[in-house]
Amino acid sequence: MASKPSIFVLNTGGLITAKKMGRTWHPGLYTTEEFLKGMPKLGAIADIDTGDLFRIDSAQMQPDNWSTLANFLHPKIRKYDGVVILHGTDAMAYSAAALSFMLQNTGKPIMFTGAQYAPDQVGSDAQRNTSDAIKVAANSELGETAIVFNRKIFRATRCRKVSDTEYEAFAAAEQGLLGTVEHEIRLQPHAKRRKNSAPKAMPTVEPNVLLVKTHPGFNAATVECLASGGARGAVVETYWSAMAPQRTHVLSALHHLAETMPVALTRDTLVGGCEHDGESAEDKKWSKNLISCQDMLTETALAKLMWALGQSRDPKKVRKTMETNVAGEMAHTKKK
Repeated sequence: MASKPSIFVLNTGGLITAKKMGRTWHPGLYTTEEFLKGMPKLGAIADIDTGDLFRIDSAQMQPDNWSTLANFLHPKIRKYDGVVILHGTDAMAYSAAALSFMLQNTGKPIMFTGAQYAPDQVGSDAQRNTSDAIKVAANSELGETAIVFNRKIFRATRCRKVSDTEYEAFAAAEQGLLGTVEHEIRLQPHAKRRKNSAPKAMPTVEPNVLLVKTHPGFNAATVECLASGGARGAVVETYWSAMAPQRTHVLSALHHLAETMPVALTRDTLVGGCEHDGESAEDKKWSKNLISCQDMLTETALAKLMWALGQSRDPKKVRKTMETNVAGEMAHTKKK
C-alpha cells in the first residue's frame, strides 16, 4: 500500500486560528493541532505534522518575521511533500510574495491560507480553506508558493486582497490564477509543476523601505522629504500609465531621489503596468535611475525591494534583481 503524502501545517496566527475571549477575537489562540482536530477526515488525505511559529494578527507581521518564517521552513521543504501556512489575510499577500523570493527552487507546494471568519463563527470559511490548502499541498502537481482561498489557487506574487468581509477575499492579476479546487484540483498551464530540486534560502531583508502612493495634486516636495528620512529604498505607486508633461516636476523629484536610493515605480491597478521608460527623449530622461516594475503588483514590489536590498546594496545589482522575473511576479517583461 502506497504511503500518504506528508504535509507540514504551520500556524502564524490570524483569524483562522482565533478564539473569542469576552467580546474580542484573539488571533492564533488555537494551536494548529487543536484547530485540525475539527477536520478528522484530513487524515485520509495526508500524514500531517504541525507547528506554531507565531500567534499574531497579520497586521503585526514584520519583515523580520518573514526571515524567521523562511529559515524555519527551509529544512521542512526537503522533509515534507508540501507545506501549508495558516496566516491572517491582511498581510498575506505581502508575506506570500516575500517567501516566494526568500525560498527559491522549492519544487513543492508552499500554500498560504486564512479565513474571513474565525473557526467558531457561524459560516466560517476557516476549515474549508484549510482543507483545500492541504489537498493542494498533498495531491496536486503544483511546485511553487501560492495562496489558496475560496476554492481558488493564486500565485503568491500575483494577487491582492480586495475584501474584508466577502469569502472572495483575493483577486488575481494576469497569470495570477493558478487553478481551482473543487472535486478535482485543476491547474492552469502556466502554473509551475513539482520537480526534484534543492531549495535555496535567501532570507535576508532590508525593512527600511518606503511605500508612497501618488495622486492628483501630489506635491513633489513630498518626494524631497523622503531622502532625509533614512530610508534605503522606495516603491512609488503611480496612478498614470505613461508620463505626461504636467507630471515632469514629480518625475524630476523622483529622479533626484533615485540618486540616493533605489526607487521602483508600480501602478495602482491589477491589470497593466508602469511604462515610465517610454520611447520619447523626455521619457528616457527619467529612466536612467528609476526602476520600472512593469506589471508587478505594489505589494509584491515592496516585498521584493526589501529582499533585493537584503541581498545587495549595490544599485546596479538591485536594479538587475528588480527587473528579473524571479518568482513569476511579472506576467510580462519589457524587452531591452
